[in-house]
Amino acid sequence: MVIQLRKRHPSLMRRHFLTGAIAEGQTLADITWHGVDPDQQPDWQASQPQPLAYTLTAVASDESDLHIVMNMSDQDWTMRLPTLTGKRWAIAINTAKSSPQDIILPEKQKPVSNPQYQIPPRSVMVFESSV
Repeated sequence: MVIQLRKRHPSLMRRHFLTGAIAEGQTLADITWHGVDPDQQPDWQASQPQPLAYTLTAVASDESDLHIVMNMSDQDWTMRLPTLTGKRWAIAINTAKSSPQDIILPEKQKPVSNPQYQIPPRSVMVFESSV
């Protein structure tokens, strides 16, 4: 199922370095880094483990944007999803869950109703955007 996710996201197979710039014809940067709040940059100098999040903008017209959050600390963190105009986020991967519940196929994904969510310790969560 992870291979299926990768294959439906050309943004994960780019042949050029991500720059954080907005490409021609796009409205968002190719990658945007986030701290605990999507409106702030990560604390790259933090002495304690903190979650790190980033948003990858779709490169194909039939592709979803991705928002990836990594929490390598020993505690839960409350995070807020970035706002996407006209789109909603849905959980695609949650490594805190046991297999096979850790990966959710697109047809079974449910939009996240609350923009704030808990990310469990030592886990990765991947969100896909949908209309």
